[in-house]
Amino acid sequence: MKYDVVIIGAGPSGLTAALNLLKKDIKNICIVTKGDVNTHKPCAGLLTEKAFWELKKINIDVKKELSYQAWKDIDVYYKKKLKMKMKMAKAFSYFPRKCTREQLDKFLYEKVLAEKVKIFENQKIIDIDLEKQKLKTENLSFRYQYLIFADGVNGYSKRLQKQPKRKNVAYEVIFKERSNKPFVNLYFGITKKGYAWVGSSGEYINIGFTDQYNAKVNYLQLLKAFAKEQGYEIDKKDIKGAFYPSGIFNLKLSDNVFFVGDAAGLADPFTAEGLYYSFLSSRYAAEAISKKNINIFEKKLMAIVKHLREANKMISLFYTNLFQRFFWRKEAIKRDSFRNYAFDKIILHNEYRYLQIFACYKSWKRRKQKSFDIDELRC
Repeated sequence: MKYDVVIIGAGPSGLTAALNLLKKDIKNICIVTKGDVNTHKPCAGLLTEKAFWELKKINIDVKKELSYQAWKDIDVYYKKKLKMKMKMAKAFSYFPRKCTREQLDKFLYEKVLAEKVKIFENQKIIDIDLEKQKLKTENLSFRYQYLIFADGVNGYSKRLQKQPKRKNVAYEVIFKERSNKPFVNLYFGITKKGYAWVGSSGEYINIGFTDQYNAKVNYLQLLKAFAKEQGYEIDKKDIKGAFYPSGIFNLKLSDNVFFVGDAAGLADPFTAEGLYYSFLSSRYAAEAISKKNINIFEKKLMAIVKHLREANKMISLFYTNLFQRFFWRKEAIKRDSFRNYAFDKIILHNEYRYLQIFACYKSWKRRKQKSFDIDELRC
């Protein structure tokens, strides 16, 4: 079988890559995946605003089509003490009713199928000849002009890259339980180099955390203890976990091979956000293929790389004992207006990189002097 583009992986990266290629009128494409889309991912299904708008570019509105709810407020705790009440004028994120990502994955899958894109499921890759542009599974053979690796952090593409030794991990548990109203609470100080959360859609509760993986830590017991502190009894067998990228892999790019999403290591190691970078890198790959110019992809990918490398530096600073003792003091976090502004500009919209915090502060000061109200800004 011969295709213009073969996409490896049927997760958000691969599916949105297909949709972006179709938008560029590239239709002779297929997706090859070793499993199916019914795989749980411990990320609570949350989409940041920038991820929401990236989906809008391929005509997907999760609010209208998937009934995602908009979140405006976050309560932030350090260990057991409430330290911040983040209040945004507009949504900072969007949350599915069942607090899982399966709904989004299934929707993207069905949308791709509706466009007559062939998806070959349960196909274990046994060989890829990059020079001859051939791909073989256990029972199928493919020829391609372009190849997109969208097979996640532990896919076939792993053997083609020099990956960092460090790993990040996320665990979560989801159960049905009504609450008075939806909420999202973040907790620092639960894991050594990550954060925990308790979120409710009003019908479902999602409890989880991230961390820089440490084999000596019993994460199942840790999550069970954290949930109990929040007033919830959970069973270890219901806990799901997975690794996610801890930074940028050493990609071996060629003129017709692309790595996107987790396969490229594109997850923010500070916030654990990966979906936005999956959507973004898939769009960049489609653009480069449509123009037959991989330099477009490389240039834009390097901008993401720079941002995520700075996130790694931020982790190295933020989770030191000295910084933690300073940061969570009352006087260090009392600037509510700047905190919201920085959250909006750095986390939500990438208008400033992590290490441009002082430039962000100067911008906030200028706006403050001009009597701008933070609640009037687009969040």
